[in-house]
Amino acid sequence: VQLELDFEGALDGELLERAAQTLIDRHASLRSGFVHENLDRPVQVVVPQALAAWRMLDLAALAEPERAAELARVAAEDRSARFDLARPPLMRFALFRLGVARHRLLITNHHILMDGWSAPILVRDLLALYADNADPAALPPVPSCRLYPEWLATQDRAAAAEAWRSALAGLEEPTLLGPRDRARAPAMPEQITLTLDAALSAALNQAARQQGVTVNTVLQAVWAVLLGRMTGHDDVVFGVTAAVRPPEIAGIESMIGLYINTLPLRVTLPAAEPLSSLLRRIQDGKSRLIAHQHVGLAAIQERAGLGELFDT
Repeated sequence: VQLELDFEGALDGELLERAAQTLIDRHASLRSGFVHENLDRPVQVVVPQALAAWRMLDLAALAEPERAAELARVAAEDRSARFDLARPPLMRFALFRLGVARHRLLITNHHILMDGWSAPILVRDLLALYADNADPAALPPVPSCRLYPEWLATQDRAAAAEAWRSALAGLEEPTLLGPRDRARAPAMPEQITLTLDAALSAALNQAARQQGVTVNTVLQAVWAVLLGRMTGHDDVVFGVTAAVRPPEIAGIESMIGLYINTLPLRVTLPAAEPLSSLLRRIQDGKSRLIAHQHVGLAAIQERAGLGELFDT
């Protein structure tokens, strides 16, 4: 995962580097490694110290086309360079000098380290530390990263297993658009953006409000109908991402970590059902599973007994 920050005006590169190191010192989750060899199950290990991986590149002397090409090359190279999960920090910083008062900071991290919710927290803390001379006392203490696994250990596993068994009961086959080709070479993800115009966006919001559901539910319903038509099935399943930040954990909203889960969303598509009924049924089904969103996808798929449940 990569994050780019552009700075206009005077910038002290050495101070920003110290702020990055203080950031890693501050958040135990950023000093985490993950080990699994010769163990029954993988474990997360937090080390007392981890040196920030930092480099600075001066591209100010290059003409704009060459500078843009070099930025793209370094970013692509950094994105494809693998992390050793057992050697924290699983994060790298690269500061580019683009001109007299122009800089770009590239932050590259392994996704196992943090979710999208965490990115604004990381940026906020980094800039606050830079503004206060990298002084760790400038920010309030961070809640312990032990709190989440301790909360997880208290959850009712039997109830969660039954909830997911009920949600997937009777599902006869997975919903796969791509071929089951395990020999496919891995590839970097590609992002495709479709922008809806203001009128259609407003209409979607209005339709969701009229039905008492979220826009997210509307789009998931549309995707379910599309999957049904593409596969010829009236019982489909696809993946959704859920933020799992339980309010029972004090300060969870300010913690950096991977507090998300990918979960199956199953949708049956009776031919005669009105769209309004489908929307409410999807939202009600998701609501019933909110308390069980912490269950790992592998465990859910194993219980369903169909292998990989979805590829979209």
